Amino acid sequence: MEQARCPLRFVVGMLDPVSGAPMAARFKELVPNADVVELPDVGHYPQVEAPERVLAACEEFWKALWERL
Repeated sequence: MEQARCPLRFVVGMLDPVSGAPMAARFKELVPNADVVELPDVGHYPQVEAPERVLAACEEFWKALWERL
């Protein structure tokens, strides 16, 4: 991820005890200009727990990429 040559967006369930807030912080530490969407009330499975918000975050990201073309 640190050397990715394409734009990245991370959608993180902040209540996830394994890969939530600590991983979001680590992404921001390692990836220059990290694009992290933090879902404060979501756990380990954002795509199941908050599918509409995950989709919205993805669509926003894709739209921004498309507009840069």
